[in-house]
Amino acid sequence: MAGLKSRAAKLGSKAAERVMKNEKAMAAIVQTAMKAQAGKKSLDKLGDGFLHALGFAARGDHKALGKQISGLKKKLRETAAKLDALR
Repeated sequence: MAGLKSRAAKLGSKAAERVMKNEKAMAAIVQTAMKAQAGKKSLDKLGDGFLHALGFAARGDHKALGKQISGLKKKLRETAAKLDALR
């Protein structure tokens, strides 16, 4: 079984090398990856709209709140430092 795994790994490595040397294949892979990313972005946007329509918070809402909280924490630390300096 170990020999079979080793042989499969070698064959996979050779195939990957050939694909990486082929400019057309690499261009197709890059284009496919870009389309997949755009599709995921569209799906995420659609999902967020669906959740908002149902009255739920979406992932983007949670991220935005996290950023706001981080900003408030930073301001609080800065204010605390200024108060400590006044003492």
